[in-house]
Amino acid sequence: MVTSLREGMNLTSHEFIHCQDGLLSSSKHGPLILSEFTGSASIFNYHPLLVNPWNYQECADAINTALEMSPETRLAQWTRLNNTAKDHVTTRWVNNFTEALDRAYRQHSTRETVAVPRLSIPNLCNAYRTSSRRLLILDYEGTLVSWGQPTSTVLTTPQRAIDTLTDLLEDPLNTVYVMSSRMPEDMERLFSRVPGLGLIAENGCFVRPPPMLSPTPSPPTTGTFVTSNWIRLIDMTKMNDWKLSLSPMLRYFQERTEGSWIEETHASLIFHYERAEDPQSAERHASECANNVNDSCGNHSLRAIQMDGCVVAGPVEPNKGTAANVVFSTYTRRESRRSSSAGSVSSARQGMAIEWKSETEDNDEDVPDFILVIGDGRDDEPAFRWANELGEEKKVKNVMTVTLGFKNTEAMATLNQGVTGALSCLGKLVDISQRRDSASLAQKLSYIPASNGE
Repeated sequence: MVTSLREGMNLTSHEFIHCQDGLLSSSKHGPLILSEFTGSASIFNYHPLLVNPWNYQECADAINTALEMSPETRLAQWTRLNNTAKDHVTTRWVNNFTEALDRAYRQHSTRETVAVPRLSIPNLCNAYRTSSRRLLILDYEGTLVSWGQPTSTVLTTPQRAIDTLTDLLEDPLNTVYVMSSRMPEDMERLFSRVPGLGLIAENGCFVRPPPMLSPTPSPPTTGTFVTSNWIRLIDMTKMNDWKLSLSPMLRYFQERTEGSWIEETHASLIFHYERAEDPQSAERHASECANNVNDSCGNHSLRAIQMDGCVVAGPVEPNKGTAANVVFSTYTRRESRRSSSAGSVSSARQGMAIEWKSETEDNDEDVPDFILVIGDGRDDEPAFRWANELGEEKKVKNVMTVTLGFKNTEAMATLNQGVTGALSCLGKLVDISQRRDSASLAQKLSYIPASNGE
């Protein structure tokens, strides 16, 4: 029974299998109980007695199964394990390792030689100016506001970000979504002053369309949301199941990291260590925690991402790319008539008839002709990938994906001024909309006939 919590090249299980051939002893074909976290588990992944050492009940059941196993079953399992062990020898391992190392080097060299260019503001402004159906998807933490944890920051959005979003939404040609790792109820409080804004919460697990775009909402969950206008992209029952199995693993590292804590959201478990008393030790524990989750839960469509001061464990899908695709596939806009005057967001949108449709319907006049995605972290990469594919497949005329800072990314361009640069860039787009609205209003006023008294 090998129940290591973390193990790499140890060949204990191979040696045990070899010794169970019965040539030197009457005791033979003994069952092998193997931890999912060992290196050997990757080649014995078909073995029925693989266990999660954090799950004591599963380990006990495996021991009971091994003790009650018939001689025929023992022989069949040992034969298969022995054949695999003889096939995976040192020479094969070395060859596979060197090939993987060469492949990784070539991929890394390719990324290094293809530098991500800086965002061309003139090109962005020109594409924005010439488009008539715009979809903007903007990250929140690190893009619209400086990074901060929910437990250490006040749930308010800076006035400059609020003003920028409001100004963007005053243009009836714009549909704007903000995506975040925060929970739906937090997002509603953060953006309660921005009517007409679409929201993507918990890294793509929940989507709330703009109020006038809202389709029939999902059935309400257990009363945890402020409103029921959210589209739920996850199965809450499955969420609760994997949380129960994953919680002990995260608690193990939390108990060994002074100053850390665990946060539970609707669709994730977050191991926070940004306030740890020993930052270096906390970084090691966080890295090991992420590795353990990914090694043990990868086959269950779960993953852990180590971010700035925390490890976020949650489903592989949905992600921000999945949520963006839901927004795009249900996006349709039909212009009936425009309001004769510019004003608030609601008055600017008075002449717009917006509806939702199924993914099976398709009309080129209904899809956006301009998509802008801005983000700053690893969790934004799926959204970049989604938008880039739309541009490559010519489904959208103008696609811009932008990341903040210089890093390996799938985004088309970078901005190196952080939050300030992102808001300044969006401010230039607002200026274009406002100048166009002013010109349109002036043109309309020039056609107003003079009154008889003049």
